[in-house]
Amino acid sequence: MLKVILAVVRKDLLQYFTDRRAVLISLMVPLGIACFMAVIFGSQSASGGKPSTKITVLVATKNKAELAPLLERWNKAESVTIKQVSEQEAKAQVNAGQAPLAIIVPDGFVVGASNAFGDSTAAKPELKFIADPTKSLEVGIAKGELMGGIMGVIVENKYGKAFALDQKENSPYTTKTEDLSAEKQQGAADDRNATIAHVFAGLAIQGILFGAIESAMLLMRDRQKGLLKRLTAAPISPRWFLMGRIFSSTVKALFVLGVVLMGGILIFHFKITGSLVGLALMLFTSALMTASFGLFVSALGRTEAQSRGLSTLVVLIMTMLGGAWFPASMFPDWVQVISKCIPVRWAVDGMDAMTWRGQELAAALPFAGVLLLFTVGFAAIGLTRFRWDTE
Repeated sequence: MLKVILAVVRKDLLQYFTDRRAVLISLMVPLGIACFMAVIFGSQSASGGKPSTKITVLVATKNKAELAPLLERWNKAESVTIKQVSEQEAKAQVNAGQAPLAIIVPDGFVVGASNAFGDSTAAKPELKFIADPTKSLEVGIAKGELMGGIMGVIVENKYGKAFALDQKENSPYTTKTEDLSAEKQQGAADDRNATIAHVFAGLAIQGILFGAIESAMLLMRDRQKGLLKRLTAAPISPRWFLMGRIFSSTVKALFVLGVVLMGGILIFHFKITGSLVGLALMLFTSALMTASFGLFVSALGRTEAQSRGLSTLVVLIMTMLGGAWFPASMFPDWVQVISKCIPVRWAVDGMDAMTWRGQELAAALPFAGVLLLFTVGFAAIGLTRFRWDTE
């Protein structure tokens, strides 16, 4: 059985690399689009309106009483939702992309800032922010809401509730913004590199999904010609032929993923800060998932024309909602829930974790596991529903 699979893989790869122009197109399309989007989004500064959903802000302090007046103000904010955690949890969650911003409030902050308000000689307490560099829009909006509430508490604490904020004052405290956590400073990318790494990961996934469609169309052409019908008379199960097609498509997808990511590294110099083993695992499971998706399309499709149009639409929807074009955090909450049912979301988030987020191998396992579940589902439907002759 292994000989059959290897023979199919060898034949498909020889056929694939023989057409050099087709190989070049399969590489240049995702690479070219990724370069274009990287130039556009990588050079833009964050600006614009408010997000459609509230921004989760993590707040950590050792003195819970210190937070009481601040929380009263912050909970009235229109754009943020406050969640109290420990300082360690705040760093971990921002680092993992689960929240765009965390704020660390030191002991005695309100009292110290109130004393420094209007007194340039007084010591100013330091307020620490931990920010996700790819969510600068949300971070900017959240900071504005938080600092407005802080000033209201400071003024009220020093002058009473009747005081009106109609005079100009120097800030009575200093701030320090730290991208991700201190432990990741050397490996974490800045805003531009993080955006570029995400763009290349997303467009690479989109590219191999379109490659899977082409593999499906090739199977459907072979079926239309009657070539696949002959396999049913062979002394071995014809499903081994389909397994060989899955593995050959996986190898081709890995080739495209590797070239596109390497192109991004060479052109835009973004760094792989996470586990290389974890990245390899994400590349393999993503390639395997798209290969089984191709078999799924060929099994359910009736004609090549109908299947190509429908599968192209499905791929575009999956890449858009899965966060391949834009980070999924930009979508409304209900869209983000739906996107978790799409394999592209898990592939892109997993590759983000292994590229610019600097996560360890363990962080890749949940993403890879979900991709394998999608692979099994697509392959099971493809192998059981595949038709060997035309209707």
